[in-house]
Amino acid sequence: MIRDFIKSGIISVVIALFIVAMIGCRNAETTEDSHATSDTIHQNDSERNPGENSQHDFIAGILMAYAKSHDFVLDTSFAYIRIGNFLNSNEQHAIVYSFTDKNMTVYKQSKGAWEVVFSQNNIEFCRAYEVKPYIADYNFDGKNDIAINNLITNGAAIRYFHLWLSKGDSFKYIPDFESVGNPVLLTPIKKLHGFSACCVNSEFWLSEYIWDGDSLISTHEIHIMNYPHEMKAVMKNIESNTERNIAVSKAEIDLLDNTYGYAAWSLYAKGGLSRYTRWFEK
Repeated sequence: MIRDFIKSGIISVVIALFIVAMIGCRNAETTEDSHATSDTIHQNDSERNPGENSQHDFIAGILMAYAKSHDFVLDTSFAYIRIGNFLNSNEQHAIVYSFTDKNMTVYKQSKGAWEVVFSQNNIEFCRAYEVKPYIADYNFDGKNDIAINNLITNGAAIRYFHLWLSKGDSFKYIPDFESVGNPVLLTPIKKLHGFSACCVNSEFWLSEYIWDGDSLISTHEIHIMNYPHEMKAVMKNIESNTERNIAVSKAEIDLLDNTYGYAAWSLYAKGGLSRYTRWFEK
């Protein structure tokens, strides 16, 4: 029995080393598409999709092989893995999302081993788009949080995200953030804006949010109509449940799209806060 156990262990090690060697070869082939400080691998959906147990072994092998990488990314048909010091410059973390299990797990290096600090099931991602984490301080508490793009809408191409706020060594999922399109962080004033559009940019919605603890609170919303027969804007105060018309011009509508729209979008406010706050100061 002991000899069988040792034999099976040796076989497992050999398999793991083989997987790592294959990944290493693939990484060497893709270095021209990678930054000098990163190890990046992309696998097409048509490539090998191993069985569920083999997938878990594969992920474990990757975590061991690239445990010290500063910025490693692997995107396969069955899992997304990112390893590095992206959450804290002094610590190694890994984000693993399994498309098979619909599970998102965050690991942290502790005494030379990977420790699970957070795990959540039943998280859906639209596989039609690239999975990409956006690491930032979303609630302005000085800690890096994790947002991962969920989908991009047809037509107006609005981005939507899943968000996990950092809570010490763990994380908390914020369901309300799923409805915030093209989010923009106005860090100096601790506010967040969201933007959406429809009908070939004939209608726009611009929302302003603040945080109350872990709750995302909508304070104002501007609805802009941009039809040939009608151009107007209505601002709603969510707290008082009141509305008022505000002046809007074609030039301002173009500026709105060039500030929050798909091509111009930036997670952080850029070009001065007045570009963003002006809409709610009308």
